[in-house]
Amino acid sequence: MTKFFQQILNVHSAGGIDHVNVGNKQMLLYCASARHKHSAYLEDQKNHRSKVVAGEKRIALSDDVSELKMKIRALQTDAEALSASTDAFADQAETLHKLPLLA
Repeated sequence: MTKFFQQILNVHSAGGIDHVNVGNKQMLLYCASARHKHSAYLEDQKNHRSKVVAGEKRIALSDDVSELKMKIRALQTDAEALSASTDAFADQAETLHKLPLLA
C-alpha cells in the first residue's frame, strides 16, 4: 500500500485531518472524488426509497380502488334486486286491486 493510501486510511489515527498533508494534489482529487461518489450514492439511496414508498402507495391505492369497485357492484346488485321486488309488489297490487300494498 502506498504512503498516500496509508495516510487516507489512517487519518483518524494520525490525530485528525489537521495532521494529514492535504496539500498533496492527488489526495485532494481523491477526497473530492470520494465525496462526490458518496453524495451520488446517498442520492441514489434516497431515490430508491422514494420509488419504493411510491410503489407501496400505488399498491395500497389500487387495493382501495378494487375494494370500492366490489362495493359498488354489490350495491348495484342490491338496487336491482330491490327494484325487481318493488315491481313485483306493484304488479301484485294491481292484480289484486289492493292499494295498501303500494304504500
